[in-house]
Amino acid sequence: MSAGAATASGAATKDAPDKQDAYWTLYECLLTTAKLIAPFTPFLAETLWRNLAGVFGDRALESVHLCDYPACDAAALDERLSEQMRLLREIASLAAPPGWTPSSRSANRWPKSR
Repeated sequence: MSAGAATASGAATKDAPDKQDAYWTLYECLLTTAKLIAPFTPFLAETLWRNLAGVFGDRALESVHLCDYPACDAAALDERLSEQMRLLREIASLAAPPGWTPSSRSANRWPKSR
């Protein structure tokens, strides 16, 4: 079977490892997001949790509010990337007109009153 035929039928791409990895990463991100937003938006977090963790039945905690709050993994921090982003933000702030802030951008969409 050629690669084109496998793609056209959908059989080869349905269970592709890259696709499954992407789904699992999205799943983990959404579960972590539910844990992060639980103290601020409890009903939304609970709905998200039940829709995601419900597939595991009794093996998952009953409520997002029974989970531990996510902790920072210091080993996952990329100091070089953080420094590059700090430098980029500094350059962007130097290029911005005086008095400009990210929130003032939306205020400029409306005509100024005289």
